[in-house]
Amino acid sequence: MERQQRRDNHIMEKLIPLLHSLAEKEERVWQPVFYPTMDNKGYVTGIKRDEGVQLMICMNQAFNLLPESLSLGISLLDKFLSACKVQEKYINVVSISCWFVAVKAVEESHPTAYEVVQQARGIITKAELLRMERIVLRKLDYDTRSVCSVEVLHVLHSLLRTAPSSETCHSNNLKAMTVQLLKCLSWHALGATVKPSLLALSVITVHLEMVSSYWESMAKRFCLILNADMEYLIGLNEQVGQFIASCYEQIKPERGPTPMDHYAIE
Repeated sequence: MERQQRRDNHIMEKLIPLLHSLAEKEERVWQPVFYPTMDNKGYVTGIKRDEGVQLMICMNQAFNLLPESLSLGISLLDKFLSACKVQEKYINVVSISCWFVAVKAVEESHPTAYEVVQQARGIITKAELLRMERIVLRKLDYDTRSVCSVEVLHVLHSLLRTAPSSETCHSNNLKAMTVQLLKCLSWHALGATVKPSLLALSVITVHLEMVSSYWESMAKRFCLILNADMEYLIGLNEQVGQFIASCYEQIKPERGPTPMDHYAIE
């Protein structure tokens, strides 16, 4: 027991400074992006941004890549769309290109441009992918560094595992929380406007609230580390919880076939 306690304390000594570092980096590099919800004269709206993210999700799943690649790709897409106006008809090309840049930055072994184009099935050509990749990198000053929600979630989850067992009862389902976090990132009203650290914290505390009576004490502890406001977190939790619930209740509307149907997820 004493050895385990020493081990947990050692882990916490490493993770808490890491979390502080991520929060400080977030303050420097992250900016919210507010998308128009109505017609934007042919330029990308929030709905079109979300469609682009859905395509990125499908591509990431098709190649069985890390959720960190997808999270970074979404972050780069929001950065790019905030830096320049993009017509709606180019959103698929831009989305795949941002995702491809992220994949190269995260994965040790990644698909080639040819493989990406083959998987996209006519949505983008190799020439378009390589050209847009260069445009994205130049617009971002070749800086793909970003604080991603998935990264923060993993750190918070590791910290959670060092807490007393009574506080972490049934709280180790990291895969489920990662899926829920990616769902939140796919909606512009959450993924583009809420700090990555707070969105990750909200997802994990919403989960804790359902499985542990100690969720509030853990949430306060994490808020203290991230310098976050507990009242704001509680309000965000309500929004996140409702959105996650709606995702599982959602029924696909009837519509004609689109290029996205190549990647339909049941």
